[in-house]
Amino acid sequence: MITSTNERAKAWAHDGAPEGALVVADHQSAGRGRFGRSWVAPAGTALLFSVVLRPALEPPRAPLIALVAAAAVRQAVEQDTGIRTAIKWPNDVLADGKKLAGVLAESLLAGSHLAAVIAGIGVNVNQENFATERATSLYGLSGRTYQRFSLLATILEEMRRRYQALLAGDSVALLAECRAHSATIGQDVVLSGGGGQIRGRAVDIDSDGRLVLDTQDGLVRAVAGEVTTGEDVP
Repeated sequence: MITSTNERAKAWAHDGAPEGALVVADHQSAGRGRFGRSWVAPAGTALLFSVVLRPALEPPRAPLIALVAAAAVRQAVEQDTGIRTAIKWPNDVLADGKKLAGVLAESLLAGSHLAAVIAGIGVNVNQENFATERATSLYGLSGRTYQRFSLLATILEEMRRRYQALLAGDSVALLAECRAHSATIGQDVVLSGGGGQIRGRAVDIDSDGRLVLDTQDGLVRAVAGEVTTGEDVP
């Protein structure tokens, strides 16, 4: 057990860990998602890992790493289990409208340069119960238990392919995939963050991974934030 795979991977990165360094945990005592939310799962039930990446990208393009990870998880889950999934911008993978997996991508800067990105991923695999009705697991969706590390291998391979394409300058396929499997585009949403809210219709994901909203004041491009959609929109 460790406190957090992302915290351990960040420490490794600061100490010079090479690209691809991988931290996997059976259990986290202080796992977290975006905005400091806790990520809680009984030991031995979820897939919890973080990867050290050192992409040659300008910092404004770092959000694409979260999309690389989310797209990889979506494809790997469907490939290994047959369960249909969708990507909720910027970092969640949904199944049956509920959260199945989450990505926490944290950038480490050296001055104005991107020194590393820590891509942390949590997938609900064999959990049976949740504190919220908005979450689910592969077991909850199918009634079957799954080998977590077989799924890990598939996710890492899917990440490798997308990441290498991104570094080669080809983000077209990644963005097309994220748009095609988006649970956000086409929805009326509320984007919360930075102490305020923006209401609009999600119409696209742009070349830097930003969500494009059509608002009453025109198009807005969001780098980050919490998206509320559908019946949850007040």
